[in-house]
Amino acid sequence: MGPSFARQISPNCRLVDCKVPSPTCADPPDDTRLEFKDFKREARTLAEEFFCSQDVEGMVASVKGLGCLPFHDELAALLLRASLDQKDATRQSVIPLLLTLHENELLSTAQLARGFEKPLGKRSL
Repeated sequence: MGPSFARQISPNCRLVDCKVPSPTCADPPDDTRLEFKDFKREARTLAEEFFCSQDVEGMVASVKGLGCLPFHDELAALLLRASLDQKDATRQSVIPLLLTLHENELLSTAQLARGFEKPLGKRSL
C-alpha cells in the first residue's frame, strides 16, 4: 500500500473558503459597481483617508458603498501595504479595521488570507 493521504498533499496546497462553491467557467462573473482599476484607485483614496482619521465605522460604510465585494482581497492587501508606511500606532489600526470588515461580512476569511499573501507576493525573505 502507498503512502498515507496526508503525505501526498502538496506543500503548496491551500484551504479555500468552503462556504460557497468554487466558480467555474459556466458561472457568470461577479457583479461589481466598478472596474478593478477604478476600485484600486478608490481603495487607495479610502486607505489614505483611513490612516488620517482612523475612523473604522466610516471606512466600513465607504467600503460597503464601493459595491465591489469580489475585490476585497486586494483591499486587504492594499491596507496592509499602506500600513507599512505608517508610524507604529497608526500601522496597528489596520487590524481592528480588517476584523470589523470581516465581522460585517465585507471580507471573507479566504479574502483576508489572500490579502496577507499579496503584499510580499512570491518573494522570499
